[in-house]
Amino acid sequence: MTRQASTNTLQKALFVFGLSLFLAACSSNENKDKAPAELTDIEQEKHFIKLWDYSVGNGQGKGYNRLAPAFLDNRIITVSENGLLVAVDRRDGSLSWKYKLGRTVSGGVGTGGGLVLVGLKEGAVLALNAQNGEVMWDKQVTGEVLSAPQSDGSMVVVQTYDGRVLGLNARTGAEIWRYDVVLPRLTVRGTGTPLLANGLALVGLPNGRVVALDIETGAFRWERRISTPEGATEIERLADVDGELLLEGENLFAVGYQGRVALLNFADGTRRWERKASSTEGVASGYGNIYVAGTDGSVTAFKKGGDGISWTQTALKNRKLSQPVTFGDSVVVGDYDGYLHFISQVDGHIMARYKVGGEGVRAPLRTYRNILYVYTNEGDFLALRATKDKPSFGSRIAGGSVGSLFGGGAVEVPNAEKAQETASRKEPGFFARMWGADEVEEVKAAPA
Repeated sequence: MTRQASTNTLQKALFVFGLSLFLAACSSNENKDKAPAELTDIEQEKHFIKLWDYSVGNGQGKGYNRLAPAFLDNRIITVSENGLLVAVDRRDGSLSWKYKLGRTVSGGVGTGGGLVLVGLKEGAVLALNAQNGEVMWDKQVTGEVLSAPQSDGSMVVVQTYDGRVLGLNARTGAEIWRYDVVLPRLTVRGTGTPLLANGLALVGLPNGRVVALDIETGAFRWERRISTPEGATEIERLADVDGELLLEGENLFAVGYQGRVALLNFADGTRRWERKASSTEGVASGYGNIYVAGTDGSVTAFKKGGDGISWTQTALKNRKLSQPVTFGDSVVVGDYDGYLHFISQVDGHIMARYKVGGEGVRAPLRTYRNILYVYTNEGDFLALRATKDKPSFGSRIAGGSVGSLFGGGAVEVPNAEKAQETASRKEPGFFARMWGADEVEEVKAAPA
């Protein structure tokens, strides 16, 4: 080998070595940018008492599901991916009924008109009697159902993953109408949950739009774009509207992925204001703000009037936040590691933190009056009440084992048999009496 050849070989080797170091540094920086933010110490301004706790099947399962609890009369109902459906009294956690579906669930829970509705991975919708959990009908649809079907008592509206919105007869499950959506080549895994109000079905779509359809006939009323696909690649052009829509009077709020948060007029879809945002979750409302949990882990309070931003909290970067919900003077999000973060609605500082599980919280949180309901990825279904004072010794014991001690223990149903514990009257649970559940009254049976 000549000296010149040896020099060229050495230069090439040094170039390759330098390039590998550069790429490694770029990769390291990229990974660092995507790494979840470390949690720092905070002053705990709130403390929490666990009122009850159930274990519901395998929770969200292995797929990217967001199976969310739903209220119906005095009950709150949830379902696991492996098909365990549970209805409990929202006030004291006493079990109303439970049912083993024996099917894989991908969308739920929806309610309305005395029905409990779930969507199945195989492409079907199940309707159950809200009073006792018995299956009323089982309807095959055109594709996988990834969001909760909804009903107004006359119709059931469901969105399928293959780009259709269907209207089914609530009594029989028969298909009455169908609306076809032109799908982009690539979409986020998920579909928007229909919102039914005043004769309209409002649906967030994978193409970045919100559409309004007549509930009874499926007739088109209006459509408005929330997110505009932009960029050179299909990933850059993702623009789904997957989060739950929020209706307040005539004001309809929606947010899209890599798009905007917007306020629309419910009647005709007129856009009143919009601001840049990116989220696959729904929005929350409180203290004159609309709260958005961004895909980057930020939580932003947009002023309802559209005239700016009240605050942005960035300490939860890349922690894969759930849909926000307002709870007292805070807005709450869950994260990938099973923490609940309580953020001040006034100025956006983190007021408190509470650990509910190690596998994360992806499903939307629910609230009723002063109780927060949480359904974790691994299937823990629990109710929390906030207090400014540290719980007493007895309360701390209760916080760890309310379920097993006072009727909220693990829900297990052998094989595929139905287990039912239904009652038209129940005494309020011990913790409902101890901590002053202000709505403890006779439990009324849900309408059939």
